[in-house]
Amino acid sequence: MYCTRCGAANAPDAQFCSSCGNALATTGAAPPPGPAQPPSGAPPSGGAVLPPYASAPKKPSSMAARVGCIGCGGIIALLLLFAIIGAMTSKGGNAPAKRAAVDQSTTASTLGGKHLTIHFKNGKKLDGVFVDETEYGIYTARVTSTIGGTEFTEPTRAGGRFVILELVVRNDSKEAREISLSQSKLIDAQGNAYSTSSEGETALTMSGDHEAEFLLSQLQPGLEKYLKIVFDVPAGKKAFTLRIPHGMFSGGEDGELAVRL
Repeated sequence: MYCTRCGAANAPDAQFCSSCGNALATTGAAPPPGPAQPPSGAPPSGGAVLPPYASAPKKPSSMAARVGCIGCGGIIALLLLFAIIGAMTSKGGNAPAKRAAVDQSTTASTLGGKHLTIHFKNGKKLDGVFVDETEYGIYTARVTSTIGGTEFTEPTRAGGRFVILELVVRNDSKEAREISLSQSKLIDAQGNAYSTSSEGETALTMSGDHEAEFLLSQLQPGLEKYLKIVFDVPAGKKAFTLRIPHGMFSGGEDGELAVRL
C-alpha cells in the first residue's frame, strides 16, 4: 500500500504511513503520479521550439565546392588556349608598306647572277638578284638562339645560332613558278656552306609564322611574296653570301646576295 501523501510503500494491512504518519484510507491504492514529463520530442526547459519539420540549414558539400572550382579552372584553361591559338595564327602577316616592290634597275656586282636594285614605295631599297626570271632581295636578317616555344612547349635551340632571312620574291615571268628557297646555301668567308635548318624551319612554321618557307612555294606571274628561311651557323660569324640556286632545267646561273649580320 502506498501513502497518498508522500508515496512511501507500506504493509498491506497498515493503517498509517510508516514514513509520514498519514492515515492510509484505501488498500492497494496506486502510487501518486510522478513529476510531469515533457511530451516526446519537446525541447528541454528554456530551449527554443522549432516549428514542425524544421531543420538547421545544411552547409554546401565540400565535393560540390571542389567540382565548382574544377569547372572554373577548365573554363580559364580553355580561354587561355584560345588566346594562344589566336596569337599564333595572327603572326607572320605582312604590313601593307612591305608589299611595294614596284620597280627595279640593273646594277653591277661582284657576286654571281644578274643584280638589280629593288625600289619600294616607302623609300626602302634592296640589293636584288635575278634567278630564273625571278627577282630576290633580302628584306630583313636577324639572329636568335631559339625559335618558338610557349608555356606548354620548349623552344627549339640552335646548335650555334639561328640566322633568319626574310626575302621578297617577285615573279617576272609570264607563268606561275615554283620557288624553293630551302635549297639555298649560306656561305661564310672561309667558304663553308650551310644548308637551311629543317629544325629551325619547322619551329618557325609551328610558331604560326606564315612567311616560313617549307619545301616549295608557288608564285603567280607579276606577284611578289615574302618568305623566310632559317640557317644554323656558328656564333661569331657576321659576313655571309646567300646562294640561290637556279632550276635544274632552266639553263640559268645561281644568284648571290651579300648578308651582313
